[in-house]
Amino acid sequence: MSRGLGDVYKRQIIDRSLDLPIESAAELMQLHRSTTNATGATLLNAVLASCFEEQPGAIQHEPPVGGLDELPASLRTPILGLGNWLRSANNEIKEAMSDLTPAEQRVLIESLPVWAIEDPSVNFNFVRGQTVGQDQILELLDRVDLVRIRSVAYRLSVAVERAIVQLQNSEEDIEGKMRGKVAGMPVIVAGRGDDVHDETDAVLTIDLGGNDRYEGRHGAGIGYASIHIDLGGDDRYEVDDLNLGAGLLGIGLSYDLGGDDTVSTEGISLGAGLGGVGVFSKTGGDDVYRSGVLSQGFGQFGVGLMLDSNGRDKYDLLLYGQGAARTQGVGWLVDRFGNDEYRAGGLILNSPLFATAHYSFAQGFSMGYREDTGGISGGVGLITDHAGNDHYLGETYHQAASYWFALGTLYDESGNDTYVGHHY
Repeated sequence: MSRGLGDVYKRQIIDRSLDLPIESAAELMQLHRSTTNATGATLLNAVLASCFEEQPGAIQHEPPVGGLDELPASLRTPILGLGNWLRSANNEIKEAMSDLTPAEQRVLIESLPVWAIEDPSVNFNFVRGQTVGQDQILELLDRVDLVRIRSVAYRLSVAVERAIVQLQNSEEDIEGKMRGKVAGMPVIVAGRGDDVHDETDAVLTIDLGGNDRYEGRHGAGIGYASIHIDLGGDDRYEVDDLNLGAGLLGIGLSYDLGGDDTVSTEGISLGAGLGGVGVFSKTGGDDVYRSGVLSQGFGQFGVGLMLDSNGRDKYDLLLYGQGAARTQGVGWLVDRFGNDEYRAGGLILNSPLFATAHYSFAQGFSMGYREDTGGISGGVGLITDHAGNDHYLGETYHQAASYWFALGTLYDESGNDTYVGHHY
């Protein structure tokens, strides 16, 4: 069925860009420039205001949670505060999806990423059941209060950033790693030593420092909210699908502060929001990011944000990310300072059009679903880099490109940069 120009899923920002291209370009450049000192929370607020025309509202707090009595007060207070926010956020998410049965929620969770990719050769390790097509996905999504999930995601991100300041101001430490529960939710707190985090069920993970190794799943909200905070050290991440700032019908927030990190992920990670909100924020360090698909700032019916404050960073992605989006999504990658390298592609050949070039779908890119696959619009994909001599390497469909009522934009403010690509 064609929705054409009457597409009910098309955002106003896309219509404005088509109708008033000069004025809209100026608005977009201002949006890029506003990220100079942005945090994950302020970036999310800007996206909600400019791309969704939404103003986050307050959420109802429940009585404070207790637990973790063995922690020093300067650590316990902000951690319990986050537990309280998580409980409230989870109640909001539950209400937002109250019109879906648990079985329908599971179908939507497994079907959304498959629909985003549109290629049967790409598999996700959590997809085990029967997935459905576009019409059924849209029918299920129409029964989810996505505005409510985005609103609580902003409030939760503000709470996280305030708690980080409190945790940084504490001089207390703990021995090793502690596992506990807050309001029935699994919580991991680790000291400043070198730790291994291989948990898959922790809703809140906090590491006070050290050169840590991460496996398992952290900062990923799949029908709920989850938070990951690491306060420093040269960390190594080797994780599977759905990780480190991923929201799939939920909210995932991941913050890593300081250190030279190596981050290797599979799909749906490092700021990915599908029917939800995912935020990954890294402060300082020369970092290496390697990801599969739908990562490094990707959104569909949600928001995916990746923010790196500075350092000489390398970004490597197979498909869909580095500021990419599909229908009613916003994907945004912001790297403020440093000589950086962005590379995207290498997974799926753009065949039969090209014999050797792969799809990138990255670096400020968005795409809808064309007429013969359903005919609905795309979203908004943005990549922002403020300073440094940067390299942008892609193959096809990348570097400020869009297709089928969508918006893709790249903003690099300064430096001697190199752009390499094959087509589109």
